[in-house]
Amino acid sequence: MADGRQFALQIRIGAFILAGLLVFVAIIYLLGAQARYFERKYDLIAEFTEVGGLMEGATVRLAGVQIGRVTSVVLPPEPGGKVRVTLTVARRYSDRIRRDSEVHIATQGLLGDKIIEISLGSPSAPPLQAGDMLASKESFEMQQMFKTGVETLQTVRELAASLKGTAERVDRIAKQVETGKGFVHTLV
Repeated sequence: MADGRQFALQIRIGAFILAGLLVFVAIIYLLGAQARYFERKYDLIAEFTEVGGLMEGATVRLAGVQIGRVTSVVLPPEPGGKVRVTLTVARRYSDRIRRDSEVHIATQGLLGDKIIEISLGSPSAPPLQAGDMLASKESFEMQQMFKTGVETLQTVRELAASLKGTAERVDRIAKQVETGKGFVHTLV
């Protein structure tokens, strides 16, 4: 009788452990499916003169839809070269990324996280294969920020020069009042 109870207890413990393992495997599978760990992928390459804070793990989008991640950002081996960015994308989108597709760096959200945007290519262009180079275009955002920064700096310089001239004139008038010369002194 004691053997029967012990056997039943062992069966219950075994079933509990098996159920726990099944739940664990299901959670791993669901998380992996959501993160696309089990999906077939391939790499594409893009080169930029400036990446503006793009980091490994950044999102890669095709026409606004997330299709992959940035897996490496490597400085050029020689000065004056371009920064090489490796993009790992889901293979199921390989027929949409064409030879004439273009890639650029964009900003996402209020915090300014950098992402990669790939444009859809034309249907007549052949699809890119693993390891192929995407045509990159410099980010309009970065060009615009640089241009705005230069314009702002020029405005600040002009304002500083104007303020300097105004301060000199005020100083001259104050000295005239102090020494008893000029029109302002006669009024006071």
